[in-house]
Amino acid sequence: MEQYIPDFILLLRNALLHEKTPADIPLDQCLLLQAQKHGVANLLYYGIQGMNVAPATVKLLKEFAYAAAVREAIQQKELEAIFDEFESKRISVLPLKGCVIKQLYPKPEMRYMSDMDLLIRPEDAGKVREILESLDYEVFRFDNGATDIYRSPDGMNYELHRDLSEEGYNAASKSFLEELLSMAWLSEGKSCILELPPEEHYAYILCHFVKHLLDGGIGVRQVMDIHICRKNWSFDEEKLTELLEKLELIEFTATLELLAESWFGNAEGNEVTEELGQYILGSGVFGKEEQRVADRMLKEERKKSKASYIFSRLFPSYKIMSFYYPVLKKIPVLLPVFWAWRMIYALLFRRRKLGKEISTVSETDRSALQERAAFYQRCGLKVYTEIRKGRSK
Repeated sequence: MEQYIPDFILLLRNALLHEKTPADIPLDQCLLLQAQKHGVANLLYYGIQGMNVAPATVKLLKEFAYAAAVREAIQQKELEAIFDEFESKRISVLPLKGCVIKQLYPKPEMRYMSDMDLLIRPEDAGKVREILESLDYEVFRFDNGATDIYRSPDGMNYELHRDLSEEGYNAASKSFLEELLSMAWLSEGKSCILELPPEEHYAYILCHFVKHLLDGGIGVRQVMDIHICRKNWSFDEEKLTELLEKLELIEFTATLELLAESWFGNAEGNEVTEELGQYILGSGVFGKEEQRVADRMLKEERKKSKASYIFSRLFPSYKIMSFYYPVLKKIPVLLPVFWAWRMIYALLFRRRKLGKEISTVSETDRSALQERAAFYQRCGLKVYTEIRKGRSK
């Protein structure tokens, strides 16, 4: 582990707990870069109290904190305006993740959000677009997959999800995520703004965590969310345990919660949490591209060859293509046309990324994939239990 990492975690912990940090801890460039990579640079300003920090560095961190506070204020104002419109037009919406969790932090601006996640009914997507366009939001993606993407006049990003099943990692999680909206109830004093019971929202946060972990990695901020939720939400533990059992997350949740408490609470970790923690610290906010490619290869391991993996990336199945290009559901004979368009687009705009992916595939051997599967299993995720040394089921 890099020498600055324990100091980095301590600073974040002390920021959350309003505790002073020892004056002799160095605030070097590596620590600052790590904080920026994980999207928590604004938190360092709250964690340096008691330290001997150069005035220029204090000024920089104060600017990060101020920028985050301004951003949060803009986001909150925009959300209130959106929700007012949804209420007046009788459109149900369920805020998720950061939109809700930020209120649990000592200050909402401590929980930096790159975008806002809202879940709507698929049949309301057109009406939602009309509302957001009337508020001068720019449409970045619409009716191309399960998530529509908008940007506000102030540059804030919004993800309007019609369906969350793509975040599932097994049949049970996909089924749970498909029904998430039906589990919500009305927020107090609202007629269309919904909220989830804490057990279901926590389970969703865990599913989302697993989705990113199995797709290249995830960052420190998401571990912090686990600590914050556990500390502030009151759970029906029996109900939560039953839900996590259905999702096959009992063991992984225990590992993740222990990691979160060893970082931001007072618990002592173990070898597995140490391993998981080091992996997360090397991932950034949502993973590295090399890790993402290796995870995709692991998912395709049953096909047994690198050539078949590359073929599957160049020519995705009809099911996958129709998810991103809904017109195929009506005109499936256009599949070859969209395959061709996908390759042309990649060559024109993603050539470097495509080349890097092919290079990663060629350099990743079977034993590395087996070790990756074993790592996930040690963490408590049983998604790749069929992988065995030298063979697959």
